[in-house]
Amino acid sequence: MKRLFALLFVSVFIVSCGGPGTVPADPITVTPTVPVTIYFLNGYNMSTPNMWFYKSGAAGSQVTSSGTTNIGGYTFTVFNTVAAQNSTYGLQFRSGTSFEKDLYLLPADRVLPVGTTAIEKYAISYNRQLWDSSIVTKLSNPDNWGMVTNMLGANIAADGTTVYFSVFAPNFMQAKVAGEFTSWATSPVDMYLTPDGKYWWNKITIASPNGKQYKFILGSGTWTCDPYSKANMYSSGNSLIISTNYSWTDGGFTRPTRAQLVIYEMHIKDFTSHASSGVTAAGKYLGVLEKITYLTNLGINAIEFMPPSEFPDAGYSWGYNTSLFFAPESGYASANTGAQVTEMKQMIDALHNAGIAVIFDMVYNHTASSDNYLWTVDNVYYFDYNNDGDPNNDSTAWGNKMATWRPEVKKLMYDNIKYFMDVFHVDGFRLDSTENMDIAATISVVGSLVNKGYSNQYYIFEEFDGTHNSAIQTFNLNNGDYIASWGNGFRNGVWEALFNSAPGYLGDLSYHCNNGGWKKGTHIITYTSSHDEGTLAGRWSAAKAKIKLAYAHMMTVMGTPMVWMGDEFMRLHYGNYIAGNTDEANNIMDWSLAITNADLVSYVSALIKLRLSNPVLNQNVTAPTGFDWLVSSWGNGSIGYRYIGVSGQRDFIILANFYSASQSYTVAFPGTWYMMCNGTSAASAAPGLATVTFPASTNITVPAGTAYIYMSSTIN
Repeated sequence: MKRLFALLFVSVFIVSCGGPGTVPADPITVTPTVPVTIYFLNGYNMSTPNMWFYKSGAAGSQVTSSGTTNIGGYTFTVFNTVAAQNSTYGLQFRSGTSFEKDLYLLPADRVLPVGTTAIEKYAISYNRQLWDSSIVTKLSNPDNWGMVTNMLGANIAADGTTVYFSVFAPNFMQAKVAGEFTSWATSPVDMYLTPDGKYWWNKITIASPNGKQYKFILGSGTWTCDPYSKANMYSSGNSLIISTNYSWTDGGFTRPTRAQLVIYEMHIKDFTSHASSGVTAAGKYLGVLEKITYLTNLGINAIEFMPPSEFPDAGYSWGYNTSLFFAPESGYASANTGAQVTEMKQMIDALHNAGIAVIFDMVYNHTASSDNYLWTVDNVYYFDYNNDGDPNNDSTAWGNKMATWRPEVKKLMYDNIKYFMDVFHVDGFRLDSTENMDIAATISVVGSLVNKGYSNQYYIFEEFDGTHNSAIQTFNLNNGDYIASWGNGFRNGVWEALFNSAPGYLGDLSYHCNNGGWKKGTHIITYTSSHDEGTLAGRWSAAKAKIKLAYAHMMTVMGTPMVWMGDEFMRLHYGNYIAGNTDEANNIMDWSLAITNADLVSYVSALIKLRLSNPVLNQNVTAPTGFDWLVSSWGNGSIGYRYIGVSGQRDFIILANFYSASQSYTVAFPGTWYMMCNGTSAASAAPGLATVTFPASTNITVPAGTAYIYMSSTIN
């Protein structure tokens, strides 16, 4: 100020003493400034961070660090600068020449309004906000990092009464937890921010915590369910603290190998909700148990449950509108206050004891449009897939598109799958519509699970994108046969042959679905019907003979076969190909058809058991031993193939005629053979339906729309 005063004094002196013609000097304009100090907590561990500081609309300048300081036990990097009063500034931190946005693919600009007084602000690299000094009191180093960061949500410690709460909500300035144990809003408990700025957390001692209700309060008053809730009172109710304790009895269960899998896709409610099911717990988890005998008699060894995570339940849903990924759907249980957890475990335990593996269909590509708590917590982070700062222009045809490439979304997928494997003994997962996910990120989640010891579980992607399928195939060939594609290549090819007289690439479909680039049987799921398409009898009004032909083919080709529930007894299900057929009335299983079409159930069951008892039919190699073609008129959809000479195995000849006229096949394998399928009936074990003797060479005529299967009387 002294120097400024002197300059002003000289200016006045010149003006007063100027002679004729002297031009007065312009007055000096000085913009008032205020000192600015920024304390930066380097949550991302940038190397030698510096700060870029700029006034809105003007060029920026780099500010170098003036050292570090310790505040509340944390080391902050200090940046000192000045700013013009009554202006708005922006700032970013960078490592070398790379800004945060470049490093982490996140919006990283902070906005700093400048008034007339000195400013001190705190910045944490992860959450991209500027905090007042009060936030330092909220920074806390958790006494048990694993209970806070490894698994978010509410988790009971080993002592049985300490409950750790944590939530990823870095863009809120404060967080609290409230529940029955805090008299709800009467005395909610403040949560602390972890030093990396990611998670709010606290621990509370609660007597008998299992089943206690709670919610988070974010910011000044945003009440929300816990996105990591392990159980919820329906999708819109309170979250529940859940104990992981359960007395499992499935210790003797051996998971089928990938090559042995025969999958049965099931909707839990539809499976038993019809009065004809005859079960007590109709439409529930425990209702499935009352049908275990039917499932074991059918012969399948894995069930793929349509999404069982909590969804907005207006009475009915297919489950592809997930609200809470970790919480079992309450509507499938006898009560919504914790029974959903216990009864889901009881169902899985009983299925394992019956020799049946459990696969969960999980929906990570999008979420429910209502009761969407990830959106509440941070809609930009979780849903800005294209990273333009606006999550409202990122969507699928079914709901908000998840930004699956972001670290916390990958963490959610990893944590969710691992949780169900650890706590519920789930054997595998089918990921819905992976073409709407970042494929590299999704594959990396599977890779991380495999590396952590979850290598013999099943991972199935619903994938229709060629580039994605190539990435899956590359991963399998480089790492092992871990991921199968639930693509539509096999389905479409068989449909064309069955219903459109256009057999096309049936041969490729029979050999690893080679037209899709797959090289082993476990890399591809072979199915002709699913929840989307409906059953063959419903979607295509298929006659029983055509359904039998389709199953004779599917159970003897190289792939992982899947049956859509009720297809085996001509259930009339239309999928989503016909508008208005996704409601409950058009989806429930009419079990009277299992009696009416008992011959079809017996036929499908025999073929499943024939496949499983003869490993030659489910080889998982690039070039199956003993395989070759016996083709009469491939272009007409008349295909024949065989497995001959495999040590320790019986030989097989399969003649499948999809053509509209009978076809003749030349067979040159003399000896005694058992007919295992004649197009009408099937058998699972020797001596089959009939015994035949082939000379050195013989011609076999197969009627239109019929499959014959022969098995050798001797073992190689």
